[in-house]
Amino acid sequence: MSCLLKYCEDAKETCFKFQYSYILDEKRRLEHIFWSSASCFDWYQKNDDVVVFDTTYKVNFYEISIEIFVGMKNNGKTVFFECTLLRYEIVSTFR
Repeated sequence: MSCLLKYCEDAKETCFKFQYSYILDEKRRLEHIFWSSASCFDWYQKNDDVVVFDTTYKVNFYEISIEIFVGMKNNGKTVFFECTLLRYEIVSTFR
């Protein structure tokens, strides 16, 4: 997780449109993180008519689910908007 956080910090420094946010718990473990690259942010601004949200359910060693947001371009091709890792799938996390 530290590598992912470092990647996000570096990406934000090089591109102001890169978006990310994360929360650590009281033991400084990652509760959740989301990130979206600059190109994904731009695609969302242009192609937000259809947005699909898909989630896995804790299928990895760390029991963290992964959620992806994708949309569809006007030519019918799928475009990736953002990705999220969640430790707890509760209402407050999705806010």
